[in-house]
Amino acid sequence: MAPFADEESGQEHAPLHASERAPLLPSAAVKAPPPSSGIESDRTRHMLGAAYMVAMGMCGVVLVALGSTLEELAEHCGRVSTTIGSVFIARGFGAVFGAVASAQLYRAFHGNTVIVWALLALSALLLWLPYVTNVWALHGAFLCLGLCTAVTDTGCQIMTRRAHGCRAGPWLGANTVAFGLSGALVPCISYATDRLIIQYALMSAMGVSAAIAFIALPTPEKQRGFIGKRPPPPPVTVGGSSGGSGLRGFVYLYRIEFTIGFMIFWLIGGKVGATAYLTQYVADTGIIPDARAPLLIAVLWLAITVGRILGIQAQRTITLSKLHKQCAGLFIGGAAAAALPLVLLHSAAALWIAVALYGTLNGPCVGYCYDLNNRITFPSETGMSIVMFGLNCGSSFIPFAISGLWDATQWPSILFVFLVVSHLLPFPALLTARRLHTKSLKGVA
Repeated sequence: MAPFADEESGQEHAPLHASERAPLLPSAAVKAPPPSSGIESDRTRHMLGAAYMVAMGMCGVVLVALGSTLEELAEHCGRVSTTIGSVFIARGFGAVFGAVASAQLYRAFHGNTVIVWALLALSALLLWLPYVTNVWALHGAFLCLGLCTAVTDTGCQIMTRRAHGCRAGPWLGANTVAFGLSGALVPCISYATDRLIIQYALMSAMGVSAAIAFIALPTPEKQRGFIGKRPPPPPVTVGGSSGGSGLRGFVYLYRIEFTIGFMIFWLIGGKVGATAYLTQYVADTGIIPDARAPLLIAVLWLAITVGRILGIQAQRTITLSKLHKQCAGLFIGGAAAAALPLVLLHSAAALWIAVALYGTLNGPCVGYCYDLNNRITFPSETGMSIVMFGLNCGSSFIPFAISGLWDATQWPSILFVFLVVSHLLPFPALLTARRLHTKSLKGVA
């Protein structure tokens, strides 16, 4: 949702330019309450922030596991990974439903309670997954996993914004670091043991441990300073136009969130596609030995994590204008890195370098998008659900598109074509988000 005049002044961790501190809005504009700094107790706020990082990490475990073990899961069903790409569509439908339902779930129930049940469901599904030998059952498992991860990661971001208020930016980025660190554990586990049952049992135990940690925490809704649940304010009326009603009015009201969701759709879709099909790329091209494929995925996620850690450090002091510039540089740089294997087709060194550079430059991007959303939009369950809708759709539909075109063309390099595109398309969306934000500050419809 477009920001209001006094919201911009609340960026304590990232002071804005003078023109951004005092934007001019029409006298008819509805003003938001002063920005909140979140829960007053630092200890409680930090404990909750750490818990949301752990839960977000569990989502990273699931996402990377489904991609990195897809070949083995397919073999259990008598298939190969590129012929069952439709499981990502099944996951996508679950994720779409989960993202849409999250706004209502986190309004109706205590946020931590919803997250606990979602984590326990994830753990049970992970225990069952290695025993699936039917393609349709595998689709059902992916659908349920998509639903549970969408409810969990959307909830983590919603609750982080409520708990930390205008200081949420670095914590939203920290959630993505936890996501990346946990995701990097999956190929390391795969490298240590090739028994799928043990791998998924360990991941399931992580989910149960995360759920237990939440049970021991204080209820955030009862803490002083917690940003309570409230309906979104009415849209600003400028020149007699409020953007319309129905679907058109809804899209207008959350136009910035939809734009940022589009950026995240491509950024997350590219990295999930790389995780899912780098193993198949290695097998089809023979550039490096098949046994090195898990290590290649580990390099990808370790690089992503390094990028995210560096991004968090920058987020602590970065201004909004510099955030836009760094996003643009990361988008273009990531596309250039992903193009390297398309130029040096038979070079093993180029593959390793490209994966490492792509991961490092992709790493901060999603966290930066969350921070951008936190700075230029009004906090609401619906708005955050829209952004996470983009994430969950991208992590499902982009891998499916990669597998479909790969299977149709029998051209392994299609993977890196998608990685290039996934970093180029967010750039015009970034420019659009900046333009929409500027218009909102000036009160232009």
